[in-house]
Amino acid sequence: SKVIGTHSIQEFVSKLKRPRKIMLMVKAGQAIDDLINELLPYLEKGDILIDGGNSLFTDTERRVKELAAKGILFLGCGISGGEEGARHGPSIMPGGNPDAWPAVKPIFQAIAAKADGEPCCDWVG
Repeated sequence: SKVIGTHSIQEFVSKLKRPRKIMLMVKAGQAIDDLINELLPYLEKGDILIDGGNSLFTDTERRVKELAAKGILFLGCGISGGEEGARHGPSIMPGGNPDAWPAVKPIFQAIAAKADGEPCCDWVG
């Protein structure tokens, strides 16, 4: 993989392969909504936003509905593991818009911790 630096949200989004898969790793709450609002003008139907900030499920449900109305697929992912997860892969618990799952499943299962060879990641809903 090649790393490309960008200097703005617009430039960042323009460099991503479609459908874009953008994972937000910021504090749960208003920060997620603020970042979504910054990204929205540059997204297209079918793009995927992923919240990795362990948001409250009711916030995830609200965002799924609001973004689906704009053609954007939204996932909320619980991520667990602490320092062991940082070294050996986390447990990832995705939920939200099920249409996004096939596009991110191979990525998430590849980076997740493994138990008896099986990834600690599957669709939670």
